[in-house]
Amino acid sequence: MKVDVVILTKNSASTLLHTILGILNSVPVNNLIIVDGGSTDKTIDIADEFGAKIITCSSGIGVSRYKGALEAKTEWICFVDSDIYVFPSWFKQLKRWMKLERVVWIQGLTLEHSRIFASYALSKTLTYARRGCIALSNALIKKDIVLECKDWIRNNVHAGEDAILYELVKSRGYRVLVDTTALCFHLPDCFFHDIYALYRAGRSDRLRRKHLPILYLGVPLLLLKEGFSRSILVNDLRLTAYFTVILGLSYMLGFSEIMKDKAEKILEKIDRLSRSTEVNQLITQEAEKWETKFKNIRHIINV
Repeated sequence: MKVDVVILTKNSASTLLHTILGILNSVPVNNLIIVDGGSTDKTIDIADEFGAKIITCSSGIGVSRYKGALEAKTEWICFVDSDIYVFPSWFKQLKRWMKLERVVWIQGLTLEHSRIFASYALSKTLTYARRGCIALSNALIKKDIVLECKDWIRNNVHAGEDAILYELVKSRGYRVLVDTTALCFHLPDCFFHDIYALYRAGRSDRLRRKHLPILYLGVPLLLLKEGFSRSILVNDLRLTAYFTVILGLSYMLGFSEIMKDKAEKILEKIDRLSRSTEVNQLITQEAEKWETKFKNIRHIINV
């Protein structure tokens, strides 16, 4: 069974080649669909080398995912982020659950790394493995349920589109599974990458404004709780400060839109630092390490 694969890109040249090679080594690809947000590097050239169908969309991540699904021809599709490397057995593990009753979304376990803050990366991966995590960064999903998600067709969804889709899926009585045997690797250093991710989440929440703005002031407190929980998990109290101060301030900076243009440029530069590692060497080293760590704690999680 072949499936269409959708990848969202924007200046993804440093990782896209490895993402595509991982996909081709794991997934029986029908069509490779690239939805590009206006790249100015060699992203499009790399996509062209593999005969990908390229769609241009700069209207936000929700609209981009929707357009990618709209272009797909297969009943099931894969979403793989442009900075994710899927392991060879990734698709084989996920497809086992496609025929289970009411299952419409299956995803694997994302392995994280950081050379700056290794305990933070470990806490992320262990949390994913124990609780599960809602994410479209590496997912096998039914196309029809994606196209039902009309809330995506809004220019102000810059982050959190997976949570929006999850709410729809659960409201329909469908199931989402996380298979921790289906491994993939997040290529950027998560210490830098997540600072920018929280900024984008803050901006997206400000634009969507489904709740009273005052409620979002509680996000740093939620991050404090998560940071404390993670610090106990890996025995490193520095995580509490990282979550509350760095990630909390980044979120509030995005939500408040203070110095919006300047802040965006600075945080984009910080995010680029996360991609400075030599990718081939990184994949080899980290894959071996995580395969060993997770051989005894693999299971299926209903989320």
